[in-house]
Amino acid sequence: MSTVPDIVSGYIEDLTIIRQTRISQLVWCTMLFYDHLITFDQEVEYIWNAGWSIPTILFFALRYVGDGLAILSIIAFLSDPSQQVFSDGFIFFAAWSESVLIWIMQIILQMRIYALYKRSRRVLVFMTATFVMEIIAMSTIMILADTDIDIVNSLPPDVQICAADGLPNFFFGWWLPIIIFEGLLCMFALCAGVRQLILRSQLEGFRGGRAVDSLVKGNVFYFLCVLIPCTLNTVVWATLGVSYVQITQGFGFATAIVVGCRVVLSLRRTLSRKTETSTELISLATIPFQETWIVPHMPQSPL
Repeated sequence: MSTVPDIVSGYIEDLTIIRQTRISQLVWCTMLFYDHLITFDQEVEYIWNAGWSIPTILFFALRYVGDGLAILSIIAFLSDPSQQVFSDGFIFFAAWSESVLIWIMQIILQMRIYALYKRSRRVLVFMTATFVMEIIAMSTIMILADTDIDIVNSLPPDVQICAADGLPNFFFGWWLPIIIFEGLLCMFALCAGVRQLILRSQLEGFRGGRAVDSLVKGNVFYFLCVLIPCTLNTVVWATLGVSYVQITQGFGFATAIVVGCRVVLSLRRTLSRKTETSTELISLATIPFQETWIVPHMPQSPL
């Protein structure tokens, strides 16, 4: 039989977890919206003004579906405990939606790797095969978890939160396929970066600080940004238990969205600069021939 001190201690522990969950929800949602705000000008310039393509579609899916899910998350975790249907449906929807958005982010990173390896068919086949295995593993864990959704309502009055209860102890394994696959992508990026540095050092000479900066920012940084929160979630879920699942979960989700969108923006910005440089060179080369700076069509010489 539980004594009064035990009941009070349990209430205090539950309230602490709920408080930490609400704070973490606010932090990762703020992080997501702030990143959208500071990159919105780049989005308009490099995404909205560009034609439709696969990266553009992936960008819009990540950015706006992610923002919508963040808003629903805030509403759900502060919802009235009587709204059981909304909470049940949201937890199920959020779990699979977050998985899909993480997979979209990984598709973008795979496209980056594919470009780094000059469209190598062998690299593409290997990444696709491991990616499919990752999806199967994550989906299997989610199905086997058979989560029982409940509203945390055995607390003092006016404490409302939509939370998942009944998660199995092995549920932390949901992050392991992500860590393994992201680790593989990171190794691919690192190897490609090292090869580029070796080639550049042979042509221009080795420059230590600039070389390391190029290697980290150009190839490894994005992958580490995904690996770190995924590893943190795995450690927390495995050691502290399912009660702390929702405290750290959102950070991995938000980081995936930010990284995926930043990769697309970085690629579009780089391509835009190269196009502008090429246009300037063509314009300068044609100044003596035409005031309109258009290269005239010259018929081929019979010789």
